[in-house]
Amino acid sequence: MTKSINIIFGTQTGNAEQAANDISEYVKSNGFQTFVQELDDVDLNNLKEMEYLMIITSTFGDGEMPGNATIFWSKLTSADNDNLDLKKIRYSVLALGDRTHADFCNAGKILDEKFEKQGANKILERAECDVEYDEISKEWSKNFLEKIKQIN
Repeated sequence: MTKSINIIFGTQTGNAEQAANDISEYVKSNGFQTFVQELDDVDLNNLKEMEYLMIITSTFGDGEMPGNATIFWSKLTSADNDNLDLKKIRYSVLALGDRTHADFCNAGKILDEKFEKQGANKILERAECDVEYDEISKEWSKNFLEKIKQIN
């Protein structure tokens, strides 16, 4: 059975969406199925059931979630979801940002911390990219696939 990888992204200007689509093509070329969606379109009940998850997000303004990730972040951090069980998930985060800002890649950092706190299994350390993200995203994707190939 082919492993399916969920790729969820948060973007303000389209860079994270482009990275998510490029990564999806790479993942598919390596024999995996992918499902790509915006963070705000992710249902938390479905999230709990995801097994392999690649999270790609940019940071907006003063370290905030990008426009299409604010609803997801609000739901994920609401008191109602403090005990949300994400233990089934094996994940990693690709954070896009701009080093000239004080809160470089903050959206990716806080998502990573929240997923870890909720019990998700980080299988690869977060990658942080400056404005040019192509090389780092390719290396991150390759390393992510290598990790999940080792999982039965």
